Amino acid sequence: MEVHHPHHPTHKKKWSEYLLEFFMLFLAVTLGFFAENVRETINKNESEIETIIILKQNLAKDTSRLNYLTNEYINTYESWVDSSHFYVDNFKPKGNERIITRALFNATSWQTFYPAEFANNLIQNSEAMNLLKNKSLKSELLNYASLLKHYAEYGKFVINTCQDVDTSFTHLSYPKDIRVIIDKLAVSPSHFLSINDIPEHLIFKTYEKKEFVHYLEKLDNADFKLKDINLTYLELLDESKMLLKIIDKEYPDLKEE
Repeated sequence: MEVHHPHHPTHKKKWSEYLLEFFMLFLAVTLGFFAENVRETINKNESEIETIIILKQNLAKDTSRLNYLTNEYINTYESWVDSSHFYVDNFKPKGNERIITRALFNATSWQTFYPAEFANNLIQNSEAMNLLKNKSLKSELLNYASLLKHYAEYGKFVINTCQDVDTSFTHLSYPKDIRVIIDKLAVSPSHFLSINDIPEHLIFKTYEKKEFVHYLEKLDNADFKLKDINLTYLELLDESKMLLKIIDKEYPDLKEE
């Protein structure tokens, strides 16, 4: 019977065995490293796509609102400012309360822009910005955020001016009538009043023409500022369209939920 002798404790491995063990250990560490990198890359790519989807949705809302303000609202609003001047200049307040009130209210049916905050918040989050690989997108986002900051600062000033005009209307009309008209305006799909929305038996607090002229002076001041801010709307609209164009070009396979 053949006898198998165990390896002696002092038996030394061949250099090829050490090399093989080193290679196997190196391969295991390297594969682990690459696997971790792949996992992080996949996670970052997924986070980037999620960020882009939300950004695109917010920009689409901004673009839609800005389109309405610059292409529809501003024209109707300005026509009512002109009508207010025409009625006050050519009609006596007595007996024309409803048409004058309708014009004055429609000329102060303020519609403004409330941007989605996602783009602004994204700019301020360096970690989120680092997820975006496209340099053009980052650059345009910075431009958009700058325009939003300018709008926010000037917009507060415009809103204060508009509120001053609204307060002044209480010198012309009674609170009970104002409340009824505001309720009608709140549910108007077009954001403007029809003649049927004005109370039939409405009367003014005063019939002094100079009071109406004074009110129109304040209205003109607000109108000037709204025309000015409309230029900012146009800049924001161009920038939001540019961002959407870049997203569509750089992320053609983007799937929104």
